[in-house]
Amino acid sequence: MSKIAISSKIQRLLKESRLYCQSGRLEEAKLIYQDLLKSIPFHPEVLGNLGTIELKSGNTELGVKLLKQSISVDPTQCNFLSNLGNGLLDLVNPNEAFFYFETALKINPYSSELLYNKARALKLLNRNEDAIEVLKSSIQCNPKNYLAYMNLGFLHNEQGQFQEAIKSYNEAIEIDPNNFQLFYNRGITFENLKQYEESFKDYNHSIRLNNNFGMAFFNKSGLLIKLKKIEEALTVIDQAIVINSNNAAYFIKKALIYEELKNFELAFSSYEHALKIDPGNSEAMAKKSYLKLSILDFKSGWQLYKHRWWDRDKLQFSIPELKNFTLTKKKIFIWAEQGLGDQIIFSSLFFDAFKTKNEFFVSLDPRLISLFKRSFSWAKNVTFSSSKTKIIESNYDFQLPMGDLGFFFRNSIKKFDSHPIEYLKPNEMQIDNLKSKIKKNNNKICGISWASINKEIGDEKSLSLEALLPILTIPNITFIDLQYGNTSVEKKSLFDQYGIKIQSISEVDNFNDLDGVTSLVNLCDFIVTVSNVTAHIAGASNKKTFLLVPHGFGKIWYWGELRERSLWYPSIRIYRSLRSGSWQQTIKVLSKKIREMND
Repeated sequence: MSKIAISSKIQRLLKESRLYCQSGRLEEAKLIYQDLLKSIPFHPEVLGNLGTIELKSGNTELGVKLLKQSISVDPTQCNFLSNLGNGLLDLVNPNEAFFYFETALKINPYSSELLYNKARALKLLNRNEDAIEVLKSSIQCNPKNYLAYMNLGFLHNEQGQFQEAIKSYNEAIEIDPNNFQLFYNRGITFENLKQYEESFKDYNHSIRLNNNFGMAFFNKSGLLIKLKKIEEALTVIDQAIVINSNNAAYFIKKALIYEELKNFELAFSSYEHALKIDPGNSEAMAKKSYLKLSILDFKSGWQLYKHRWWDRDKLQFSIPELKNFTLTKKKIFIWAEQGLGDQIIFSSLFFDAFKTKNEFFVSLDPRLISLFKRSFSWAKNVTFSSSKTKIIESNYDFQLPMGDLGFFFRNSIKKFDSHPIEYLKPNEMQIDNLKSKIKKNNNKICGISWASINKEIGDEKSLSLEALLPILTIPNITFIDLQYGNTSVEKKSLFDQYGIKIQSISEVDNFNDLDGVTSLVNLCDFIVTVSNVTAHIAGASNKKTFLLVPHGFGKIWYWGELRERSLWYPSIRIYRSLRSGSWQQTIKVLSKKIREMND
């Protein structure tokens, strides 16, 4: 066959394959391109289109390889540069993807699609602010690019710029009003703004547009839990499960609802179902551990508690993790984890650890260091340091996260027989100095704390001062403010409306000076508090404490389910709300107890 005939055949096949691509007949086009490669192996169009087809077929690595070959022959092919960048994003290689999008934009700087994809790469590179600016440029190039608006809304939401996110979603919805994903995403943002009614409407609208979208049912169920509509939440999560019975997250949510309903048997069953679907699901194992520990099943609870890192990064070390305490003459680094309250409660286990013949180095929130140095001065084999200080690993033989001490020393209720009762030691000199600051007038002194700043469950654990009126109106009691944060507005409002004064001690910064807070706690006759660091300081100081604990969501495992007294802090008596979000009856019962005690 002549060269002219061969060339004519190639041109015919190229044209034919293009038509197949345009009509969506990709497999037929693929066969032609594969045949063409035998005669023209370096043809950029053949390589590029075949690579694009492979990407669409899910053969991402092969597609990327072919597209790179095409670009190496002709680096000016904007579409193939874009396709290559998208393929690299699918392979989670944002750096290289970014390079190819940038190369394509030098050829076509006003392409809304290229700018949109560049922003996707920036997002994967955690350059969210840059991604936001690039998405704005994409929208300038094409104001009808609803995907750019949707991703802009997503990034604003992640950045905590909720109002900006709402504006972006509104623009996207105006362009594409039948997009169920847009209403779902806007619903998430409304939920973050605590505009629950608007969020509820958006989840419902998303479901109306696509009643097979399980995640909308999932989020709606979670919102109903926040709205204290627990039975309805159970019905809605079951609807999600009907849509997809192989989603472990749905069964984890169902387990949490059963916990709220105090049906622990069905809660465990739901966790087990989640683990059958996904045996390695750390969230299911962690939440199952919290329930196990709360019902005092310590042996299996601590085993599962090792999965508590499911939602946060665990510190990584080159030195090994300690596996037992039978070792001697070793240098062991015990490192701080979680919040202040967790560090205080786990420090009760230092008594067991420090009695072993090893040398210990313990990191803590810096606000605890002076208090702990005094409280554990009896232990000559420990050094306390700030958790913000970088450690030199070569100085230690082993390391251990503080929360794992329970696994070694409290694996049964019996082990609490030797649990320390009073282990935080206040500054006696500071106590003497503070005594004169409190106007006692022969009254009993009650330290009071009513709020938590925990980002996830703080609202569930918190009360308003006004909700505590049945207690605050009890006569012959001086109430001392132990609440951290700015409480001046709330206290002034209480005084203006009811004439009730909560005394502040200006010499103590309740947030930063935990040593001072411990001194104040020791000056009180008793404490009334919600579940926050004040409760832990009071319990570890063996101060008579009345603790208000939420019914379900927001309750932390160490307050348990089965006892009125805390195993960890015997001086704490627990008063639980009878149902989610309802404190009135619990506070009434507690106020009666305090009145009887005060008579």
